[in-house]
Amino acid sequence: MLKEVLKYINGKAPVIIELKYDRPLGILEKEVMKILKEYKGEYAIQSFNPLSIAWFRYKQPQVIRGQVASEFRNDKMSFLKRMFFKNMLFNFISNPDYISYSIENVNIEKILKLKKKYLMLGWTIKNKEEFNKYKEIYDNLICENILEC
Repeated sequence: MLKEVLKYINGKAPVIIELKYDRPLGILEKEVMKILKEYKGEYAIQSFNPLSIAWFRYKQPQVIRGQVASEFRNDKMSFLKRMFFKNMLFNFISNPDYISYSIENVNIEKILKLKKKYLMLGWTIKNKEEFNKYKEIYDNLICENILEC
């Protein structure tokens, strides 16, 4: 499926590829890189899993890497895991190029502090009102099904 999407886009627009899975580290990353080696367009890889982002840092350092994060308030993960992910305590290992942070339950002061070190993307904007509310807070926004912004 990724091959078909990339063939359709054909380098006409930058692509963000988010890796989501629960397999041992390196399996999906290697398969994705096999496909991307042939792709001539611009792309970035992002994931909630900081170890996946770290894999790209060490195995494919030329790849632009994004750490996906949120406040994880409604998530059922353990308290310790939530604290590590919410506070991005693995960033010293993964060294992301940008942070893709949820707009839900967002702490604006936290975003502004992170902007001093990282490019910040806000996700997921679903309407013009959200776009207008967050366009000055984040460096860029990830939108879904919006035609009139």
